[in-house]
Amino acid sequence: MDRILEEVSRQQAQNRAPKKWLALVAIVLPITLITVFASWAKYSAKSDWLLVTRGSIEANAAGVGQLVSSNQQVLVSAEPGFVEVITAGVGDELGEGAALMRIRNPQLVAELESAKIDARRDSLEREASLLRATQDLERAELELLQAEAAEVVARSELSMNKELADRGIMSRIALQQAEARALQTQAGREAARRLSLLAQDQKQKQEDLAREAEAGWKLRLQRLEQRVSSLSISFPARGVVKRLAARVGDAIAAGQVVAEIGPPRPDRAIVRFPQRFSSALAPGLEASVFVLDQRTKGKIVRVSADLAGGQVETEIKVDDMPASARIDMAVRAEVTLSRQVDVLFVEPLDEPSVIDGQVSVEVLSSGDYFSKRSVRLSGVSISDGRMIIGGGVSAGDRIRFLEEQQSSP
Repeated sequence: MDRILEEVSRQQAQNRAPKKWLALVAIVLPITLITVFASWAKYSAKSDWLLVTRGSIEANAAGVGQLVSSNQQVLVSAEPGFVEVITAGVGDELGEGAALMRIRNPQLVAELESAKIDARRDSLEREASLLRATQDLERAELELLQAEAAEVVARSELSMNKELADRGIMSRIALQQAEARALQTQAGREAARRLSLLAQDQKQKQEDLAREAEAGWKLRLQRLEQRVSSLSISFPARGVVKRLAARVGDAIAAGQVVAEIGPPRPDRAIVRFPQRFSSALAPGLEASVFVLDQRTKGKIVRVSADLAGGQVETEIKVDDMPASARIDMAVRAEVTLSRQVDVLFVEPLDEPSVIDGQVSVEVLSSGDYFSKRSVRLSGVSISDGRMIIGGGVSAGDRIRFLEEQQSSP
């Protein structure tokens, strides 16, 4: 019996030994796995480690604004009056020269008609005066011809009478009478010449007055016709009615705005950027404008000289405006200020302290998450939220800033 009990005890002891070993393994193995995983997670967590990347980076300025048109216009009434007809409504698209509104001004229309009558009456009077001057000139010229002919006859008679007097056939008295007639005809011819010159001068004055009066009336009538024509307010270019500032029957003053018009679609964007970019932004820089998340290219054409609310305003001409774009639609834009090609960089959540272009970090070489080394990087600079690294690491490595290098958020 004792031998049997001893054998049973020996078998029970042998059975208990493997169970203790298995229990020990079951306890130690999870602890080891947890420790290894925690160590790996500690060194590989993305919140702590930053991946070093090689590529191209750009320094961009980002801003927000709205779409506008460079051809927005207001229509004003050049003359006072009352709104008689409105031929289009808000949102209607009209072509160049299409009538939008007509202003009624009976006084101005009557003034034009009265001026036309006065101009015609004055023209008839001028024509009559010019006709009289022409007739006076013709009469004076005829009298001059007659005086010249009489002078020729008198001189011939005088010459003949002198020969007869020399022969003793004609008396001295008769000769003196012939000389008197010759002098008389000469004076008559001179008087006729002066009258002819005076008539010519009078006719020239009448012609000059007629031309001046005609030009004056023509200018006055043109201005009145333009004023009457301006009572019909038309579109200066193809566009859309944005706003009507008057209704039928309203009294309108000269110079009063009656409507706002503009093109159907915008062609530019007014974008405001933070003031820290004011010295870098300049006309000619290319920009990306995002309209309803649709990207289109543009170029800065104007940068405001003054700041407003800590921002600098720019005007961007958009090359290919999307069909969905509307005036006053909110947009955002990015302008590339600089570009660096084939550089190493990381994107830290908090900007580290960089002293003389150097910073201290821990480095995990590519593929190795269980060993680390401390390295002091050189040639470090910050550009648009990215830290550019001049050397000390390779693409694919992970780095973590030492605690003393972290700057306060």
